[in-house]
Amino acid sequence: MSQENLEIVRAIWAPWERGDSARSAVPIRRSSGSSPTGRPRAAGAALAGMAAGWSENLSPWKEFRAEANKLRLLDDGRVLVLFHFSAHSKGSGLEVVGRLSQGASIYSLRDGKVIRLVTYWDRERALEAGLSG
Repeated sequence: MSQENLEIVRAIWAPWERGDSARSAVPIRRSSGSSPTGRPRAAGAALAGMAAGWSENLSPWKEFRAEANKLRLLDDGRVLVLFHFSAHSKGSGLEVVGRLSQGASIYSLRDGKVIRLVTYWDRERALEAGLSG
């Protein structure tokens, strides 16, 4: 089952890596976490709720791209994704670079569905929470 979880998360990330976040098919039950701006992300019990939340969180950015650097199974079957992203602010044109563009996500899955997703837009916070890459 753990290897299956890894493949599910790889499939979730494939569209993001192509810059096509709208096509990321996430088999999800609920979500939690915050946006890159620190605002609470809209949580939903269905894919539509998650899609609306991501759309809202990404609206201040143009050319948002994310790439998984490393996917790793954790001992309890969760999947850790270390990633980097790039984006430009629509308002100021500011580019997110360096340490500010390094994040981590933890996917908890059950029966082939994501039951919890926690995203750390600051990888150092993920490491402080006890995760390792």
